[in-house]
Amino acid sequence: GSERIRDTGATGMVVKQSIAINRSLFVLRKVIKALSVVNRKQAYFAKISAGMSRKQRQEALQGLNGLKRLVPYRDSALTRLLKNALGGNSITVMIACLGPRDVMVEENCNTLRYASLAKSISNRA
Repeated sequence: GSERIRDTGATGMVVKQSIAINRSLFVLRKVIKALSVVNRKQAYFAKISAGMSRKQRQEALQGLNGLKRLVPYRDSALTRLLKNALGGNSITVMIACLGPRDVMVEENCNTLRYASLAKSISNRA
């Protein structure tokens, strides 16, 4: 889905399909980013609240604005299908495919950043 239209020489219906795929992948990235931000805030809260009393924990939790960030699952059919896999009680595997050519270095770096962001998601049942 990340290939450039001008590089592939695609026309007509194939272009429309690739645009739709890229739109879904963009929304998937937004969902993964939102989930990873929530996880970082939860980890930070767990770290700072270890030695606090219950009242202090409640005050610290109120200080973390936006801990429950809206995750845009409904923005795409793909993310609606993957909602339970990404934010639910399940184990999910992401496979990042890289190209061997020198001209694909930028694409490969973007793919690895994407996979790294997805790796930071951790759900608690």
